[in-house]
Amino acid sequence: AAQSKLDFAYPNVGRLIETRPAGHAFHSADSELGHGEAVFQSAVAALHRWEQFRVGWVELCWPKAPIQIGRTVAILARTFGLWSLSACRIIQLLDEYPSADTRQFGFVYATLPDHPEIGEERFAVQWCQETDQVKYEIAACFRPRDVIVRLAWLYFRRMVDQFRRQSAASMKLACSAPLEAKGVCVRSSDDPDCS
Repeated sequence: AAQSKLDFAYPNVGRLIETRPAGHAFHSADSELGHGEAVFQSAVAALHRWEQFRVGWVELCWPKAPIQIGRTVAILARTFGLWSLSACRIIQLLDEYPSADTRQFGFVYATLPDHPEIGEERFAVQWCQETDQVKYEIAACFRPRDVIVRLAWLYFRRMVDQFRRQSAASMKLACSAPLEAKGVCVRSSDDPDCS
């Protein structure tokens, strides 16, 4: 609640992933979730449920938070036997066609002052209609907030890499069950009232 009232602690908010400024680390990883519109719709629904954070040692506060610009969320993680809480704010929504045959959904959030990193992270799913392939991507650009984080940087980076692998596995699992079993309605041209 306190972090939600604060402003960002760095300039050029919303531009880090694209510009990759000096002194920041950039990481990007994508994984295949499957093929077809049904898998894409299931992946979109999984992002709305924050399934990418269901990895066992990380929780989202709160998991029913809507994905909307300005929404503050916090990531609760267990490291060194302790729990840490890191707040972020959603700064961009991705619900578009980045190319003629590709559909994309996702969001970008930026860290708030008490986060151990300064930077931004993007979570997105893409469906390439030409190949019919659906992918999940995590991309981040960041730097350590202070000296303490710099000293633990190697360990911290390993934990982040572990999170990315487990996040991809969680999304794959979320997309493997039939949509109907999850109560998800797939929009199509012959069912325009589906909501």
